[in-house]
Amino acid sequence: MKKPEARWSALKGLIFKKRDRSGNIQTAERPVQVQEYAKSVVVPPDKDTAHPYGIPIEATLAINLISDFHLLLGEFKDVFIKGGTLETKLKTEKMDSFYKSINTLVQILRRSCAITIDKNVLLKTLSQPGCEGLRFYLCKKSNEGKDYVSLVTVGVDSNGKDHLYDYTPQSKQKTVSVETTSLTSEYGFPPGGGSKKSFESLSLREIYGEPYPLLNYALDISMR
Repeated sequence: MKKPEARWSALKGLIFKKRDRSGNIQTAERPVQVQEYAKSVVVPPDKDTAHPYGIPIEATLAINLISDFHLLLGEFKDVFIKGGTLETKLKTEKMDSFYKSINTLVQILRRSCAITIDKNVLLKTLSQPGCEGLRFYLCKKSNEGKDYVSLVTVGVDSNGKDHLYDYTPQSKQKTVSVETTSLTSEYGFPPGGGSKKSFESLSLREIYGEPYPLLNYALDISMR
């Protein structure tokens, strides 16, 4: 039996009780303690990451990580959020910022072509009452001074909505605080983990290698 690494409360201590006539979940307050075990998969060259690939996080942190991805887009943020097309006739003084944004995004995507999540947190998410699927939100995280695209996970109910979360429009403020009412997670494994090597000087095959055969097949097609 693997030694537990951490203990946390599922659903803020709320457990499934029954459904009312409208199909809504009714809960009873009783602490539900879950023990998190050591990771069940190790992706080379990672050797030092102690926690599983994917650990529970608070809803507010999840929201901020997702927002960080939007802000990461820089010059492209407005088109990404509001729609439309990118204006190609940029003013000369904005060109440096434009090209910097492109180069930054390319390097981040190179570091983030594949994201690994351990089964532990995914199974725990799916085991929540009323959870019928999984949703993955793009987010941004930093590791060893480098930015990565990563994934925030959350359950989905039978209506296709984030499990046990409701949206209330916020006033124009830069911070948002949301109660954690369903399990969200992040901290999947980005390529290389804490590796000190420079991704910029390596090809994708050199970065990813043997553990990623599907990506390598795709590169065979992409490079033709």
